[in-house]
Amino acid sequence: MVYLKNRITRGWSPSEDFPQNKPIPEDEKQRFRDRLLPVLSSSPAQIRQQLVPVLQKILHYDFPEKWPAFIPITVQLLNTNEASSIFAGLQCLLAICRVFRFKSGENRTDFDKIVEATFPRLLTIGQGLVNETSEDAGEMLHIVLKAYKHATFVRLPDQIPQQAEVLINLVRVIRLFESTACGHWVVLALPSYCC
Repeated sequence: MVYLKNRITRGWSPSEDFPQNKPIPEDEKQRFRDRLLPVLSSSPAQIRQQLVPVLQKILHYDFPEKWPAFIPITVQLLNTNEASSIFAGLQCLLAICRVFRFKSGENRTDFDKIVEATFPRLLTIGQGLVNETSEDAGEMLHIVLKAYKHATFVRLPDQIPQQAEVLINLVRVIRLFESTACGHWVVLALPSYCC
């Protein structure tokens, strides 16, 4: 796993400063992108944890031009009834939120569409997780909140004010979760204006 992570980090889009890093050919990149999300959704937590930074690196360079299917696959994962697929979908959504978190203006156009397509489902997932007591549910809710945090890092996406009810309900979910045993670490993931 370490080799894979290093190979992607160094070879996906190698820097001119490090010519010794052999670039990964485009046909291999396409095959890797096609297989990454299915592997992510079927892998145990320890493997997923190693794959998420790889996913973020690829998204940084390839989304949306070279990986237009990423969001439809993510939405599909979020809309399943399998916990492992939803978990993978949440990690994919968080990864794309991290890619866009510091972008503004024209650079956020694609992201605003992503928020519009996914945040209502994200809220539904978060509301469903509030009453769960498993460690996985707590981790999934944490990812939901981190996705929201990264999506609003620079500014509220255009769709959030239009979906005020979604935002209010998300804050309610957060407040409900604060009162549970795991709530103390979730609050740390929130933007300061939510609390």
